[in-house]
Amino acid sequence: MRRVSIVLAVLVAGAVAIGSAAAKPPKGAVKGHFTIGLLAESDELSSYVKSSNVFCVWSKDRVMVHVNLKNGAAEHVTMSIKPRYKIARGGEHGTSGFGKDFGFDSGEFRSLWIDAGSPKGVKPKTKIRECSPYLFLIKSG
Repeated sequence: MRRVSIVLAVLVAGAVAIGSAAAKPPKGAVKGHFTIGLLAESDELSSYVKSSNVFCVWSKDRVMVHVNLKNGAAEHVTMSIKPRYKIARGGEHGTSGFGKDFGFDSGEFRSLWIDAGSPKGVKPKTKIRECSPYLFLIKSG
């Protein structure tokens, strides 16, 4: 009986994790895609990164980028992510600097909300035409 209870608890926990990972984007969000940049692509560790549920949305005067990421590598990695997006009738934003660093243990899954800032000269709530955050760099440790 105890074994059945443990199996049931594991199944319920898994269903909750899957449900939260598959949560619908908020109203007004623009669905996107996560890619691997040229620098990260040259590192074998990038092949172990899995992404899902990518979208961008305005929050007051700032753009927030959401992405679910999982580290499938056998070791801890640090990922530098650029929260890139494009404004309708405008240009690309969220690509300055070296990205935002996030550490992931082996097998770790995370639902990330990345503050991409306020695009200069753009009125808040201007339509986002593309949401395309990417892995800029990845390193062991």
